[in-house]
Amino acid sequence: MTKRIILWLAFAGLFVVPAVGLAGQDGRDEWRRGRTEFRREMREQSRDRQHDWHDHAYRDAMRESLRETRRALRDAFRARE
Repeated sequence: MTKRIILWLAFAGLFVVPAVGLAGQDGRDEWRRGRTEFRREMREQSRDRQHDWHDHAYRDAMRESLRETRRALRDAFRARE
């Protein structure tokens, strides 16, 4: 009886421990993606300050379209998971 309980716990541990570990990574990956996007936007702002663009409407439209493209790709990737 004792061996049966020990084997059952060991067998359950083989599946429960990896599942808990993987569940914790989802939040970390989401944080990492958010941080990457934030850093990318900060680089863009820095780049914009360095380059003296005179056509602000063009610059703003390009930045917004790139953001929308990244969001669409990220949403499609999440939907695939």
